[in-house]
Amino acid sequence: MQDEDKDVTVLVVSCDKYSDLWPVFFELFFRYWPDCPYQLALGSNFKTFDDSRVKAIPIGEDVSWADSLKKMLTRVGSQYVLLLLDDFLLRKTVRTDEIRTRFKILHNRRGVYLRLRPAPPPDKAVPACPFGEIGFGAPYRASLQAAIWNKETLASLLHPGESPWEMELLGSRRSDSIPGFYSVWQPLIVYRHAIERGVWLRYAVRICRKEAINVDSTRRPVMSTAMALKRWIRLHCLTLPLHFLPLKSRLELTKSVQSILRKPRSN
Repeated sequence: MQDEDKDVTVLVVSCDKYSDLWPVFFELFFRYWPDCPYQLALGSNFKTFDDSRVKAIPIGEDVSWADSLKKMLTRVGSQYVLLLLDDFLLRKTVRTDEIRTRFKILHNRRGVYLRLRPAPPPDKAVPACPFGEIGFGAPYRASLQAAIWNKETLASLLHPGESPWEMELLGSRRSDSIPGFYSVWQPLIVYRHAIERGVWLRYAVRICRKEAINVDSTRRPVMSTAMALKRWIRLHCLTLPLHFLPLKSRLELTKSVQSILRKPRSN
């Protein structure tokens, strides 16, 4: 272990109702990142995962995603967290040396965020640096893709009651007053999302079968073919083309969505 390894904790954000994902997540995590040098922690409500390599962070009753994450961060001793969501299924061996190198550069630059999957990619190159800068006002500036965060910065962007989706949209705009947001150009952690709207994505089940990992569909259903088709249309015909819009147009669209989110919800 290198000295700076103690400055980072891999924090897997979850809750008890997703505990059926934990065996799948950690099986693939240890398979594709066997030499992870950082402390590995699992945030939950009351349940824990029975593995000595995983530190339990149970924070009690679930209030909201943002409230729970903020409590988890108070239980992390390191200055930085490498944030992973509980449905990120690793698909390729992680190069620990590349993570370490980029974290050292981030730390030396006093950066507060390094996205490890370029979704979206950075806005501009940084001279003599292997990653790029995310500009002020950029949509999804505070994306919840796998990333290394300064713990205090992340906590400051969490608003009570918000969901992950609201955090990415509204938290991104709160981040505009904070410099030091960066993203890699090529993914350093390769993974696929497994869950959407509480059900298994069909390709995630195929991944698990290929990896000889059992998926208990009695605890969580698999997305229907019809739902999967609607999802494909939404992603490839509606969402994906937005990334090709000029930055100004994307900003205007993001502001429109944010204005809708800020409207009081009727009972």
